[in-house]
Amino acid sequence: MAKVLDLNNAQRPTLEVILMDEDRTLLRVTSPTESVINEFENLLPELSKVQEGDRSAVDLIYDLTAKILSCNRDFIKVTAEELRGKYRMDLETAIIFWAEYNKFIDGIKNAKN
Repeated sequence: MAKVLDLNNAQRPTLEVILMDEDRTLLRVTSPTESVINEFENLLPELSKVQEGDRSAVDLIYDLTAKILSCNRDFIKVTAEELRGKYRMDLETAIIFWAEYNKFIDGIKNAKN
């Protein structure tokens, strides 16, 4: 008897994020693409400058957060400008998102081990 793996029905982990716009947009965020992971790793030294109040580092956080949020099962593209405006995400909220997103990614990594 043959075993069938139908990837169309595979349950893949998601992190549900409800944004702070009037519609309370729901994004089912997935694990990042390889290119986003590489970009994040390359930007780590720059991101550490946020604590110094470096404006370009803050911009990088919004850009990277938008890219991560755009990796979603709902096919909704999010921009850094939308995060700041339409979705009312301030820096503190972005940091809260990153803390939860890191837990989500750690959970995926630990499940594979």
